[in-house]
Amino acid sequence: MMKGQVVCLYLKNKGSAVRFCLWPQVMKLNKKKFLFPQTFVVIFITFFINRGVSTKSISSGEFYQNLANNFPDLSNNPIPHRILLPFLSWLTKIPIQYLNILFTIIFIFLLLKEMNKKFSATTSILFVLSISTTMVVQFTLIYGGYPDIFIFLVTLIVIIYKDTNYIFFILCITLLLTREGVIFIIPYLFLIREKKNLNDYMKLITTLLLFITIYLFLEPGGSENSGVGWKFFLDPVLDNLEFWVTQNKTYFFLGVFSSIKFLWLLFIYQIIELKEKRLLLFFLLFMISLQFLFVSGDTTRYWYLIVIGIIFSFNYLKAKKVLPILLFLIVILNIITPKYYVFNDGNGVMYTTPNDSRIHFFDIYKLLDN
Repeated sequence: MMKGQVVCLYLKNKGSAVRFCLWPQVMKLNKKKFLFPQTFVVIFITFFINRGVSTKSISSGEFYQNLANNFPDLSNNPIPHRILLPFLSWLTKIPIQYLNILFTIIFIFLLLKEMNKKFSATTSILFVLSISTTMVVQFTLIYGGYPDIFIFLVTLIVIIYKDTNYIFFILCITLLLTREGVIFIIPYLFLIREKKNLNDYMKLITTLLLFITIYLFLEPGGSENSGVGWKFFLDPVLDNLEFWVTQNKTYFFLGVFSSIKFLWLLFIYQIIELKEKRLLLFFLLFMISLQFLFVSGDTTRYWYLIVIGIIFSFNYLKAKKVLPILLFLIVILNIITPKYYVFNDGNGVMYTTPNDSRIHFFDIYKLLDN
């Protein structure tokens, strides 16, 4: 019999003493036991407020599915450099949107698992719901075929294994081959690592050079088919530095809000509470803002990358009584507010409110606009 077991048996009739002995083990077992019900609750609410889930590729999502259908032939497609998700679809013979639904469930499960390590089940559920009631998750449920939820899942795994050298750099190249725009957040992911030495910086440079080599090999095929490669974005900027900034300005602030809606309140709370992480959050904010010098597109989708910083910083918060109250307020406000989506369809920036319903009665944009 192990020493710990002897102590517990000896204290079995000692009232509070035995509870002290067993309580940590019981709590640990309970959290594991109720992780699947927690996941079910979050998924049910997330899907319900969206009024279901799309099972087909929509709009630009069709480009990704076409890549998967025709793989390894990458011709006649504007995004051959965003190859990883189509490759997974081709490899598994599962349509991309079905993979996305699976990735959504895994993302919610892993995030709950990580939050349960420090916080109560209530706080963990509310935190994940504060994310899943924004376009971070809702976008994938509405617009099938896009790689966004896969990016968030891989990024979450990067955060979990940030200090495991080879896993970190492999996952970084995975992100870049899924969507090249995440290059703006790679520096943030590198900076949140606990230990960094000269060798790590060299590995980061090697990773980026490897990606650029692969990108330049694959991307020209997209440019020949009206693609969205580097020439599409950089040529206008070389003529006029403010070209894309001007394109984005009409609905810029709505785009910022639409990304994570009232989860911005938690971002502000983290800025106030976490002095040691404040600079990192501002750095991520700056890197996301930097995108708008070089690109114009879905403002909502560019800005919701800020949730990566919110997820990483959340574990550093103290479990104060105000935290679940704040999260509950955020979830309610997110639910009753329309799902604004600010995008560029090639003719200019505009916005829509997809899958709108009577539950989304608090139209804050119309209220402020009036």
